[in-house]
Amino acid sequence: NRQRKKKTPSPMSGVRQRGGRAAAAPADVASSQPRAQDERVPSLGNVYHFTFKHQFSPKNNMMCGLTLYPWLQILYRRLWDIEWRVYWFRVLFLTAMALFNSILGWIEFILHRKQIASTDINLRPVFVLGSQRTGTTHLHNLLAHDTHQFIYPTMFQVGFPASFLCMNRFKKLLSGFVDKQRPMDNMALSFEVPMEDEIATNIFSGGRTPYMPIIFMKQWREYEQYFTMEDCSEQDRNTWTASFLYFLKKVTLQWARIKNTDPRHSQRPGSRLLLKSPVHTARIRFLLQLFPNAQFVYIHRHPYPVFRSMVNMADTTYWYMYLNRPTDAEAMDFIVTQFNILFKEYITARDLVPKGNLCEVSFDALERDPIATLGHIYKTLGWDTFEQTLPDYRSYCSSLRGYRKNDFDSLSPEQKLFVQHHFREYFEAFGYDTDPVH
Repeated sequence: NRQRKKKTPSPMSGVRQRGGRAAAAPADVASSQPRAQDERVPSLGNVYHFTFKHQFSPKNNMMCGLTLYPWLQILYRRLWDIEWRVYWFRVLFLTAMALFNSILGWIEFILHRKQIASTDINLRPVFVLGSQRTGTTHLHNLLAHDTHQFIYPTMFQVGFPASFLCMNRFKKLLSGFVDKQRPMDNMALSFEVPMEDEIATNIFSGGRTPYMPIIFMKQWREYEQYFTMEDCSEQDRNTWTASFLYFLKKVTLQWARIKNTDPRHSQRPGSRLLLKSPVHTARIRFLLQLFPNAQFVYIHRHPYPVFRSMVNMADTTYWYMYLNRPTDAEAMDFIVTQFNILFKEYITARDLVPKGNLCEVSFDALERDPIATLGHIYKTLGWDTFEQTLPDYRSYCSSLRGYRKNDFDSLSPEQKLFVQHHFREYFEAFGYDTDPVH
């Protein structure tokens, strides 16, 4: 087996180092240096136990749309990191899918390469930012109803990025690979719902994104460089950028075709890309280089339900994708460190966004009064389509009245201490109480 240097940085790390010095934290956020560990705070491996499951399931795997060349790149780099005795079936399944997708991908490339190359991307995309489980999906789904402004990547497009132009009319044949509800929160799933663009970029780039820890959690630190895209090699950065922009071209082209062929979308004048991937939260600097006029909506939420929801997602969803089994400490290290990276990078970079191009909202406000919160977003960002979209927003909000969020058990006192210790700066930055009434 290949020997690797073991990295053991603190879970509270996450502010990048520049020229040997830690990046300075803004005045409204406490020092990024971790406090001494309180003896009462559980260790990473003792705060939650993750249960092995879904060993032979082909469902809900974000790598289903992989093509052969990126898959072979991943296998070459990670051959000895795979638990072959445990996940041999998953490797065979992904290999078969890679062959299938490659054939369709080549057909699509031959038929549509000129159209894709000539497609222009709207240079004022909107990015929904926020850590996992803070309400980014809910906000993304809401804003996607503004057909006067937006287009967005769908689940089918991100799941099968190499062939969705050709396979769109046959996508029902692939619906068996996805459950009808999300494993972690029972939200409805279909190939039509808005979805995270980073899934497609991960596939096209051969795994050069922070989504790969969901496949190789034991080696997750080796993917930390891709959060900001400023710490990785120039070659990897260029590969990611080319993959990202190529996918956005294809999404734009597909929506243009849908408008011309589907009566349900024939009156959709919007062409601005509405994008949501939580890892974008750490990339404001980089995204502004690509799109100087981009706009951002950041959503935050109380850390207690966020933490409980994050560990639930890891324990229900990640098991569909692992190619090796992490320890409880390794999975928790990823959860905690990723959260702090996204938060701290956002805090240090948000002032770089031009005035009028960033809006911050809380999940509590969005849940309590979604229409008023959406109105605040529109006013802050200078959008003028709120009144036109209001009936659609009200209709969608009414459709959610029967939806029940996960009813988790309350955090134990030890788990609350853990969250308070590791998410302390997030509590302080957004004014959350460590002992909330609700």
